[in-house]
Amino acid sequence: MYDHDIRMRGVAHDINGLMARASLVAEQLRLYNDARVKDRAELIVQAIDRVAEICRLELSQYLREKDEVVQQSTCIDKLLRQITNLVSVECLLGENQIMFHNSIDEDLRFYCHSPSLFRILFNLTLNAANAINKSGGSWIEIAASQHCGRVYFDISDDGPGLPDHVLAYLYPRMNDAMAPQGPIGSGLLTSVTLARELRGSLNLVKSTSSGTSFCLTLPEKPPKDVQAREANLVNMRAVN
Repeated sequence: MYDHDIRMRGVAHDINGLMARASLVAEQLRLYNDARVKDRAELIVQAIDRVAEICRLELSQYLREKDEVVQQSTCIDKLLRQITNLVSVECLLGENQIMFHNSIDEDLRFYCHSPSLFRILFNLTLNAANAINKSGGSWIEIAASQHCGRVYFDISDDGPGLPDHVLAYLYPRMNDAMAPQGPIGSGLLTSVTLARELRGSLNLVKSTSSGTSFCLTLPEKPPKDVQAREANLVNMRAVN
């Protein structure tokens, strides 16, 4: 029940976050009367598409519909550009200008559940942007590397760091036996949970007054039994 509640709260949180971005973009559209309108409109489309995808896949899992292939080859460069474009809307209303840096090979791809990866990185990036807007800072960086059968995402910023009660509850591992001593934030809690579901981990590398760094580690490919099952499903669909 606890895991179910986390999932439902996480889905609701992510839907609200993405739709809030769409609303902010729509508000900005009212101020423009030139070609930039197309760019803003594209951000709205991306956000709404992500909301629809999250809702569809989560509902499918809740209803135990097992006939859907959820793993896919993911273009990391494209996914990160979508995330930074969406989060950059937050910066339009903040006092601090934020520079986004994505350090990644454009051809990097790996086999994963793309909507879950998007949610993890979106939440971490949005949390960093919110912290910088409230307490100061100037940059957010996401770096991706791939070696020894694992994919590593390093998410760093020069914001104020995590509150002490968040550190005590989530790290070195989530303490389910105790109640957090303050607000944790559904975004970070959702990210930790989704990383586990992807057979990976989300580890805190650093949290100080000069910045925060996370490392998301995921398998390059799902287990062989998952690959075989999904290949069979693809073949069955092709035959039908």
